[in-house]
Amino acid sequence: MASDGAESPSTLARTALTRADSIAIFAAEKAYKEAAKLAPDDPSPLSNISAVLFEKGDYAASLVYLKKAITLSTSEPEDSSKKRRLLSRAVKCHIHALNLQEADSALEALEASGSDEAVGLRDDVAQMQALWASVPDIKAQRKLVLDRLPRYTPDLLDEAEYYPAGHDQPEPLTDITPGKDAPKETDARLMFCGSGDARNVFTTMISYWLLGQIGNSKPNVHITMLDIKPAALARTLVILDMAQHFAIMKFMKTPGHEHALVNMSYLYSSPYLPPFVVEKLKLQLPPLIKALEEDEALLKFLYVPPDTRNRILQVLRQWNAPLPLQFRSKWTRAGVRRNMETSLPQRAQSGKLDTEAKTYKDLLAIFGPEDYISRREPALSPLLAAYRKGEAGARDKLEEYLAATWTPNPTFVDVGWEGVRAATFDSAPGYPRGGSEEEKADW
Repeated sequence: MASDGAESPSTLARTALTRADSIAIFAAEKAYKEAAKLAPDDPSPLSNISAVLFEKGDYAASLVYLKKAITLSTSEPEDSSKKRRLLSRAVKCHIHALNLQEADSALEALEASGSDEAVGLRDDVAQMQALWASVPDIKAQRKLVLDRLPRYTPDLLDEAEYYPAGHDQPEPLTDITPGKDAPKETDARLMFCGSGDARNVFTTMISYWLLGQIGNSKPNVHITMLDIKPAALARTLVILDMAQHFAIMKFMKTPGHEHALVNMSYLYSSPYLPPFVVEKLKLQLPPLIKALEEDEALLKFLYVPPDTRNRILQVLRQWNAPLPLQFRSKWTRAGVRRNMETSLPQRAQSGKLDTEAKTYKDLLAIFGPEDYISRREPALSPLLAAYRKGEAGARDKLEEYLAATWTPNPTFVDVGWEGVRAATFDSAPGYPRGGSEEEKADW
């Protein structure tokens, strides 16, 4: 115990801390630990440290200091308010940590002290024991609850909307400032709700990789992605699978592996795909579908819940099949042009970005580097060169070629919702209800 007479350094430290209402909880822990060093036989600082850790949710660490404080409090009467507070906190720590047997033992000591709080805590322990006894299989409960969460918002799932490309500026959730190291034992858990095209997820992953490149230490990062549209998650899965293939090709120094990045860029950002990219996508989808069907591990760092797997599978199968008639190139291109004419003006670009923006406005396409085009699509090279030189009629010839050979990006289409969209269109003024499929698609 602290000595009588003049206030000890330990007491002064605690008093100053109590009066400083604005001090943060982490600073409080530091101050209490300093007080404990100054008075190692005083249980009060240890009790205070335990209280801080309890508020932080670190119940195991709170118990460590709590037991030390109880050991040093042997001179305190069993029914004293200090002793009761310690015993009460011990019971709560065990309950929160789901150590129900230890909670029962600690509760007996609290009841022996005559604490009025013991009755309520006895009920809490009994309820937790009953609940725990009714859950013999934790994994089964997880499957019943977490894997079925989308069913709790069925009205959102019925919205016939799918936005494969976002519009906001992607921002990483990792700090890549040089010299800012993270503690090695730190785990970072990030959740992206409504992940959409996953631009913020990918930006965060790239920034995380850069941490190691600039010499910073890196925490373990766990990312959870949520989206009400299975097509959005399916598209992200396809991109991650392509990224893994690229990493392997780069590691093996496969000739032309740089072109895999171009393929991935087309698939991620372009509404229309050149034949070579479509071919690569058709080769990639069947193994991905097979892995999901057979419940295989897709990527060693990735977990997909069973219910989500089934929903993603439906989308991947639709993308692997021929697109419905209304998504053939010439009709969708006409619709995209109409949307561009009525959309809000875009921010002005400069340099090469301005040139690419003009090209997209003219042709609804962005082109890869020349070495990629000459190797993968040689018929395009002279047409593109003539267009860039501004030759007469070059734009029409190039657009005719693109309409005939480039096809809509399947991952930009949520085929499963077309029936819902069609029902919406049927009620729209001017919709050609009795027209051909071509007329409906052009509308």
